[in-house]
Amino acid sequence: MTPTQVASLVVLAGILVISILRKVNIGIVALAATLVMITATHTDVTKTLSKFPASLVILIIGVTLLFAHAERSGAINWLVGHALRWIGNRHWLIPWGGFFLGAALSTIGAFPTAPISLLLPILAKISRSHRLNYLPMAVVCVLGSNAAGLSPLSPAGALIQTLIRNAGLTYSPWELYGVVMLMHIVIAAAILVFVGVRQDTKVPVPVLTSGSGLLTDDVSDSAQPSPADAAPADAGVRPACAQRYLYASLASLIAFVIITVAFKLDVGLTAVTLAFLLQIVFRPPEKELLSKVPWNVVLLLGGLVIYLSLLDTLGTIKAIESALAGIGSAALLILVVSYTTGLISNMESSTLGVLGVMVPVALTVAGHSPTGVTAVLVAVVMSGAVVVMSPLHIAGALIIANTPDNNADQVFRRLLIWSVVLTIVIPGIAALYPILLG
Repeated sequence: MTPTQVASLVVLAGILVISILRKVNIGIVALAATLVMITATHTDVTKTLSKFPASLVILIIGVTLLFAHAERSGAINWLVGHALRWIGNRHWLIPWGGFFLGAALSTIGAFPTAPISLLLPILAKISRSHRLNYLPMAVVCVLGSNAAGLSPLSPAGALIQTLIRNAGLTYSPWELYGVVMLMHIVIAAAILVFVGVRQDTKVPVPVLTSGSGLLTDDVSDSAQPSPADAAPADAGVRPACAQRYLYASLASLIAFVIITVAFKLDVGLTAVTLAFLLQIVFRPPEKELLSKVPWNVVLLLGGLVIYLSLLDTLGTIKAIESALAGIGSAALLILVVSYTTGLISNMESSTLGVLGVMVPVALTVAGHSPTGVTAVLVAVVMSGAVVVMSPLHIAGALIIANTPDNNADQVFRRLLIWSVVLTIVIPGIAALYPILLG
């Protein structure tokens, strides 16, 4: 490994340290580091900046705007309300309702934080009215929402596709999604079995009503949330259009999935087009919808992908691959990468940032077969994703913020313990998947 390549790795470590300790967006630090490295190495700046992940940025903007329309029109509340009505008094289904509702919304492109923010207050309300254990319900919801973020229609899944494409490799994105989802289901089931959800069947099940998104406990079993009721009163559209706006948003979500999966059109451009049609027809306040776009994530991914592309140009990735090949034991390498990912994920609150750094490293031990690449990705993704309920992550903070009965301190301690245990256990188990597949 040349001095330049060593220096590029030292700078990468510095990017992580600064972003963690100083709470600076990792994309900003990465872009500043890119200037330092291209100046020191006399690398062509135009070639470096040409690696900006435009398709990934368009995907983030498009799916966020489309989901914002669905949320503002009341379509999301309507879907959640009907799902809770279907659950009825089957209390054991409530945690799984949170899991699969969060997973469904993340699968179609929502950032996991969005369904988590929507569903946790509902679960907290249900836990109070049913005298159920809030914490396992909340953690299971987070696991479902986060696992589905690996969908090719979602930003995390699109980031991995970009990194794989830049490395000149191929893999099965839906296989990765399915395996990760199955593993999260097993983890969620284990949590519910060992922790339990205390039940009181005498308490009626609350349902989601009206556009306020609040839960009420005094609705009769025969009540059904209608599309008109689900549309928010302040949606910024004429009352006569509210129901049509809701139906159109639901239809757009369905069309989005069909067009991108069945016809394989570009995910980002499809989402932008559908969001544009909704905007033109129903005219909700555009400024509010644009404020939903996570520009900080766009900056994070843009800066990180550009710096990683610079590492590839400098030959650093190839040098890492050669160095790791000298160790000889593929199983040991996978274990090291998995546990390193889990450790960094505990310190860095952005799962996208962790995956952006660790996936290129993992690919150096993945070989060239699509099956091998997919298997190693499973190990890395699982190692980085399962600790999202840590209090240091946004999801963990949201769990604590919605804790009922002034029990936040106890929930904080338990989440911290759970995240430590999962960091010790899950990377080793996840690493078995590529090891056993050979």
